[in-house]
Amino acid sequence: SVLFQILTRGVSGDVYNLADAIVQQAVVGSGANMLFLSYLKHSLCAHLISHAAVLNRIAKYDQFDKHHCLVALLDFLKSIIDGVTCRGKQEESILTKATVSLVHWLLQIYECILKSYAESRALQTEEEDVVQRVAIVLERIVENPFLLGVISIGKCEDPDLFVTLQKRFNGINNLTITTGYVAHVGSSQKNVTVTDYMRKLVLLEVDILEMKLFDGGKVESITFSLQPFIAIEVLLNPMTDTNQYVAQLVNLKRLKGYSYARLYCEIMRGSLISLNNVEGTSKESLLCAFAFIKMPHILHQIHTKTNGKEQQDEATSLNYSVELVEAFEMLLQDAPVLDYMDMKCSCNVVECLLKEMVKHNLLTETHVKHFVALREPVTTGLHKLEANNAQLTLMLKFVFRVESPLVGILKALGADYSKVQDALLAMLCQVLTGNSLDLIVSVASVEGKFKAFISGLLKCNDYAKQATSVEIGKASTTRGALFDVTFMILACIAQSYGSDVILAEGGNSFFEKWVRDYMVERKKTKSPMTMVKQADPMVLEELIMALNNSNDGGGLKGSNLRWEDICYTIPALLHQVLMAWENETISPVEIKKMLDGLKAHFSSFAVCASSWLCAYMQMVRQDEQVKPMNMVQQLCSALTGPQAEEWQQQDYCKERFGLMGQIIRRMQQ
Repeated sequence: SVLFQILTRGVSGDVYNLADAIVQQAVVGSGANMLFLSYLKHSLCAHLISHAAVLNRIAKYDQFDKHHCLVALLDFLKSIIDGVTCRGKQEESILTKATVSLVHWLLQIYECILKSYAESRALQTEEEDVVQRVAIVLERIVENPFLLGVISIGKCEDPDLFVTLQKRFNGINNLTITTGYVAHVGSSQKNVTVTDYMRKLVLLEVDILEMKLFDGGKVESITFSLQPFIAIEVLLNPMTDTNQYVAQLVNLKRLKGYSYARLYCEIMRGSLISLNNVEGTSKESLLCAFAFIKMPHILHQIHTKTNGKEQQDEATSLNYSVELVEAFEMLLQDAPVLDYMDMKCSCNVVECLLKEMVKHNLLTETHVKHFVALREPVTTGLHKLEANNAQLTLMLKFVFRVESPLVGILKALGADYSKVQDALLAMLCQVLTGNSLDLIVSVASVEGKFKAFISGLLKCNDYAKQATSVEIGKASTTRGALFDVTFMILACIAQSYGSDVILAEGGNSFFEKWVRDYMVERKKTKSPMTMVKQADPMVLEELIMALNNSNDGGGLKGSNLRWEDICYTIPALLHQVLMAWENETISPVEIKKMLDGLKAHFSSFAVCASSWLCAYMQMVRQDEQVKPMNMVQQLCSALTGPQAEEWQQQDYCKERFGLMGQIIRRMQQ
C-alpha cells in the first residue's frame, strides 16, 4: 500500500501514467530494482494496468549502455510476453502499435551491440547476456500466432513506424556477429541468429502465416446454454402453452446437436439457474412454479410426443425414460448449481425434481432412491450453512401444495355465487398474505388454468357489483367484500402480467371496461381529462354529498349509488378536489376526510382514485405533481378516527388493505 502511494504520488488514474511511474522507478539507477518490477508484474495480473501500457513504456527506454537494466527488462518481457492479450479491454488498437514499438526497441538494442562489436570485434559478457535475452524474447514473439497477428495489424495502422523499422533493419541486415555466436533459445541450441528472428518480423506477410482451423473440441459456446431462453420465455410470455415450449426446445435440440439426455439436463439446469437469478423479486414465484410444475410437464410431452425414433423405441419397452436417467447423471456433475440451490432451498432440490418426474411416469422410485442417496451426504451439510433463508424454502414447500387450493378456487368460481360466496370469499382472502397470490397465479399460468381463473374472477366481480349500497344484512356485506377482493386481485394480475391478459377475454364486463379506460399503465398513456368527462354529473353530486355526510354516520354506506358508478365517477371527484385545493377553497383536513371515506368503504375505491391521480401526474409539470402525490400517499396511509372503526368491521379488512397498498405503490412506480 505504501509502495503504491509512492508510485502514484502526483500520478493521475490513467494506466499509462501508472506504468510510466513504475518502470521509471524500476530502472532509475545503474541496476534494476527487482521489487518494482515484481510490483509491475503484480499490477498486470491484477489488471491495474494493461499490457499495452507496459509494452509502450518499455519501448521508450533508451539508455542502452545500462546493460543490467536491459537484462532486467528483457527478463521481465520474457515472463509476460506469452500472456499478452487485449481480450475484453479497450486496448485493442493501442496494443498493435505498442507491440510494433517493442520490436523496434529490440532492434535498437541489437543495433547498438552490433556497433560495439564492429568497433572491438569482441562482445563483453554483459553484451552477450543482452543478445541472448533479445533472442529469447524475439523467439517468443515469432512463435506466438496472436502476437504475429497483432504486428501485422500494427503494420497497417502505423505504416510510418513500420517503414522506420524496415530501414533500420536493412541497415544491419548485412552485419552480423561473426564470433560464431548462436542464440541459445530454450533448452537446446538453435542455429538461428537474432537477425533471422528479426527478419521474420520485419518481412511479415499475412499470406504466408500458417492458419490452423479452429477445433473447438469439447469447448462449447455460451450460446449452447438454454438458461437465457428459459428465463426470457417464462418472464415475457408466462402464458406460453406447453406444446409451444416442446416445439421450440426440440428445434433447439436439432440446431445444437444435443442428445435428448443433454436436452433434458440443460432444461433442468436452466430452470434452477433462472430461479436463483430472480430470488427475492416479484418473479420468484413464477420461476419456482415453472421449475417444479411446468418443467416436468414439458419433459413428459417431449418424451411422449417427439418424433425421435429413439424416444419411441424406449417408450415401448420401458416404463421410464432412459434419457432422463442419463440427464440426472449429467445434472449431478454440475455440483455448484445444485449445492447453491440446495443451500438456498434448505432441501434436496434433486429429490424434489425426481418426485415430480415419478408423477409423470418418467422415472421410478428406484431411481429416486439412487439419486437421492448420491446427493444426501452433500445436502445434509449444506442445510446448516443458511438456515435463516426461509423465504425460498417456504415457497418451494407451498408450490407443491398450491394445486389443491387452486382447484378449490376454480371450482367455487364456476359454481352459483349466491350459494358459495362465503366460502369463495374466505378462499380468495386467504391467498392475499405474503406471496400466496403470486404463487397461485403463477401455478395457474404454468398449468394452463390461467384463463379459467381470470374468467371466473371477472364473472364473480360482475355478479357482486349488481348489489347496491342500501342492501342490508350479512349477504350484502359478503357480496361487497367479494366485489372488493375480486377487483383488487384482477388489478394486481393486470399489473403483473399486463392488461392484455384481462382484455383477452373479449367481454364487456365492468372490470374490463375499467382496465381499458381508467387503469394507469406503463407505455399505455391514458387521458385523465377524458376519464373526468365520462362521469355522470348527477352521480358526482350525490357522491360528494355522501362523502360530506360521512362524519354524521351516513356516508357511502347509506347512499343509493352503485359501486361501479362510484368507480367511474371518482376521477371527476378528484379533479374537483384538486381544483378546489389549488384555489384554497378546501382544506387538507377535508381532503383527508374524503379520501379516508373512500378507502374505508372499499379498498378498490382507493385503487381507482390512485390510478387517476397517477395518470394525472403523468400529464402535468413537475411542480404540479406535489398535491396529487400527497393524496396518493394519504390513500396508502393507515385509517384513523371513525373511518377506522368502520373499516375494521369489514370482512378480511387487513388482507384487503395490504393488497391495496401493493397495487397503489406499483402505480406510483
